[in-house]
Amino acid sequence: MGFKTRLEYVLDQICAETRHGGSHEMRRFVADRLMAAAESGERSLDRLTEVARHALASFVDETSAGTA
Repeated sequence: MGFKTRLEYVLDQICAETRHGGSHEMRRFVADRLMAAAESGERSLDRLTEVARHALASFVDETSAGTA
């Protein structure tokens, strides 16, 4: 699996867990976090999935608090 494909896979898997596959804003938020992790050298599928899960949780926390 190529690296770009790996990032897309992780994003799609995480967003599939949300209602209707997630909003555009949510997908962008998670994708931005994934790209930041990738730019810092993260390559492991497990670690990227963990980063995406944390990003999703942060997005949900921020939107429910009205800060996103």
